[in-house]
Parts: sequence; structure tokens; C-alpha cells
Amino acid sequence: MPSGAEDIVSNWVGNVVFTVPKSRLFYPSSVEEVQRLVQEHNFVKAIGTRHSFTAIADSKSDPRNCLISLQCMNKVVELNAQQGTVTVEGGIVYTDLSVWLHDRGYALENMASLSIFSVAGKF
Repeated sequence: MPSGAEDIVSNWVGNVVFTVPKSRLFYPSSVEEVQRLVQEHNFVKAIGTRHSFTAIADSKSDPRNCLISLQCMNKVVELNAQQGTVTVEGGIVYTDLSVWLHDRGYALENMASLSIFSVAGKF
């Protein structure tokens, strides 16, 4: 392994390398941790499962910048049966969300092309 390679952040296949090193890639597990990171850093970008073939998720190489992965924030926040919506944290992947919904008698109307993609928001 080349010197410094252990500190490289890339997409899942390794053909897009980010300028932010792994030492500035954080894995918060709560909203409070995300808030702290935003307060402590000059520029913050969130990354998902890193399946993009562009550097759109990259942050500038400035040492005050960082990346955050929401993969540890992967829970369902709320299921609203009356409205037919579910709210999830930003690190949940389609596979986990689909199983969770299926176990409760629900399903997503549409899904991504790969079930390992992360998804966030209200559906």
C-alpha cells in the first residue's frame, strides 16, 4: 500500500478519490453530533453509500473542512399510518427500510436501482 493510502477516501469502487482524508471523515450517530461537527468545521458535506462516480460529495482540501457519513444514523424516526408516510434518518439503506416497512404491512412505491443505496427524509 502506498504511503498515505490508508488515509484516502474514495467512492465504493475507488475510481473517485476525495481531497478530504479519512482522518476528517466522521460517523456521527446523533443529531447533536452532527450539530457539533457543523459548528466545529468551516465546511461540511454529507456522503451516502459512496456510489457516485463524481466528486460531488467532496469537500475542499482545507483542514477546517470535513465529510460526514450518516451510516450510523440509520433508523426509522416515525411511521405515520394516517398520512401514509415514514420518516427516516439519513443513513438508512433501502434494504433495511424495505424490511422494516414489510414487517409492518407497508412498502415503498418506488425504489432505487440498488437496494444498498442510502435514503433520507420523509416518504
